[in-house]
Order: sequence, then structure tokens, then C-alpha cells
Amino acid sequence: MKKFITLFCAVATLVACSKDDDIHTDDIPKGMGTATFAVSPQTAIITRAAENQVELSTLGVDVPTADQMQLTITPPEGGYANEPDAPFSYSGTVGEYNGVDYRDARKRYIPASDQPYVATLAWGNAEEEGVNKAYFESRNADGGKEQGFTVTARGNNEVTMTAKMVKAIVRINFTDQFKGYFANGAEMTLSTAAGATFKVGYKADGTTENVGTPFFVLAGEGKTFAIDGKATKQRPTANIDPQTITFTTVGRNGTTGQEVAEQTIYTYTFDVVDANYVTVTVDVNNEPLGEEIVGTEELNDDSVMDN
Repeated sequence: MKKFITLFCAVATLVACSKDDDIHTDDIPKGMGTATFAVSPQTAIITRAAENQVELSTLGVDVPTADQMQLTITPPEGGYANEPDAPFSYSGTVGEYNGVDYRDARKRYIPASDQPYVATLAWGNAEEEGVNKAYFESRNADGGKEQGFTVTARGNNEVTMTAKMVKAIVRINFTDQFKGYFANGAEMTLSTAAGATFKVGYKADGTTENVGTPFFVLAGEGKTFAIDGKATKQRPTANIDPQTITFTTVGRNGTTGQEVAEQTIYTYTFDVVDANYVTVTVDVNNEPLGEEIVGTEELNDDSVMDN
């Protein structure tokens, strides 16, 4: 029995050592290295006030995990120290890349180079706008999407990358006071520079369409969006049709101070504030930006106060 135990331990030790040998960098072929990726998708809208931070998942939209991010690696423009048989490149998910069993690591051997490889991350559709159309992209320290990294011979190189949601979000709301005064319904149209249009509103019977819905729109240079709309007042008497009011356009026109910024939530809330004005309150990332008058009306004081 003693001999059997000794033999068993020897076999167990041999197996353990063999497994450990698989991760020794000496096993990596000469002139080659490996790289692993530590990826962090930023799934919250970061605001100046911590209490206003918004987790995108709370808006009912899909967000990616690190493993779901699409990873693209392109070879160095300057070439390699020792030209390999085939240049290395990769296009697939982070999970697929990092999940390769190390004993099959030859699939991930990368020719060493002091010139940087370039890695990028993406998730979602970059051009689509609308409901649940978030798009995540890698962002480096300078705000660009490309992350450079070098590969040392017979070394494992960990590459840390961050991905952010790079579209903007637009929401349209109505106060109870506005809905009380414009009791016969309202219809707003959100339109973007890319040509997308979305309807938001409510009807006299109380049904709503996309009120408070987060629409993902393109952000950055040259991007704009506009909100046009109309609402119908209460019927003054049984014999007189209710009046429909068309409001002044609001939105972001892309000029200085009016850019559409990525990772930003724009919330437009229509309100009736007194007997003379219809206003839109604009919040950016849950922080008040300002208020715009979009309609000057001779409002009925009683109808405003009663609602």
C-alpha cells in the first residue's frame, strides 16, 4: 500500500508540473509573444453630480458585457523585428479571444514588435438611431478609439481598454399641467440630421406614444436634432372646436454650445407655467440646463390652476 501511495503522488506531481509547464513563457516560440485584454464597458452616464449618474440598464436598454465587445487587432504599420510567416490580426469577441485554452495558445501567438499593434472595441450599430440602439466604442486617454500596444518576445502583454456609449439620448416628457391644459392631445416629432424621425405624444383618451422613451441619436461634429410639435387645447364650449397650437422648434443645432455630445441624456419637458406661456425645460444628464418659451398664449387661468 505504501508503494501504491508513493506511486500515486509521483503521478499526481508529474501531471501538476506538466500543466504548469504549459504556461511557462519559455514555451512561446522565439520572436513571438501573447496578449490578453482587460476590457471595461462603461455602462453608466457619468455626471458632475454623482447622485445624477444614470445606469443605462435602468432605462430598459441592452448593454454589453466585456466578453461581448467586438475586438479588432491590426498589425503594426512599421512591420516586425523578425518578419513572421504571416502577419497577426484578429476580429472577434473579447470573450472568444481571451477564452482560448492556454495549451492551444499557438492560436494567439503574436509576432513581437516594438511598433504598436492597434486594438479597437465596438458593440452595437454605429449608424442606427432609435429605441435600444446604444453603440459602444473604445476610448483611449486622448479620446480616440484606437489603443496601441506592443508585444515583447516570449512575454504576455496585458492590454487595458475602456469602452463608452458614444451616442446621445433624447427624451420628451409632458407635465400633468401641460396635459391638463392641452387635454385633447399632443404630438411631437424628433428629427435628426441623419434623417430619422420619431413620434412622441398622447391622445385625448389617455393613450401615449413614446413619452419618456430614450431615443439614441448620433453625436459629435455635424450632428443635430430638432423637436417640433403641436398640442390641442380643451374644447371651450360644446359648439366650438378646440384650438391646436404649434410650438417653436427646440433642440441642438450643432453650433458652438449647441453640440450633440456623446454620453449625454437630453430631456425636454413641456409645461404650462402660467397664464401666458408654454415652456420646455431642458435637462442635460438630469441637471437643469435652462428653459425655453415655445408658445405664447392667452391661457385660461382656471384651466391651468385646476390641473
